[in-house]
Amino acid sequence: MNTDMIPSDGGQIDVEQLIADINALKPSKRHQNVLMFRQMYAAIEKSLERNVTQKELLASCVHHGLHISLGGFRALLLAERKRREAGEDEILHRPAKK
Repeated sequence: MNTDMIPSDGGQIDVEQLIADINALKPSKRHQNVLMFRQMYAAIEKSLERNVTQKELLASCVHHGLHISLGGFRALLLAERKRREAGEDEILHRPAKK
């Protein structure tokens, strides 16, 4: 008996294949956009302080693969500002440990 197979209601489950499939999963496009925006956030805020417009920033973001609308950009900016003001953890989106 193969120890990498476990019984289930539908037959046998290949555990190694299941693990490989799980490891191959990627975050949703929306979550990828959020993570990319978070990485760029400091540069975005500095640009806004230099009076670079949101439209100019959006054009640069789109050029580099962050495909969002102006409304989406503004929503991400507002959400990231609130998240950081609340002191939430960078990745887990929960209050940071103190």
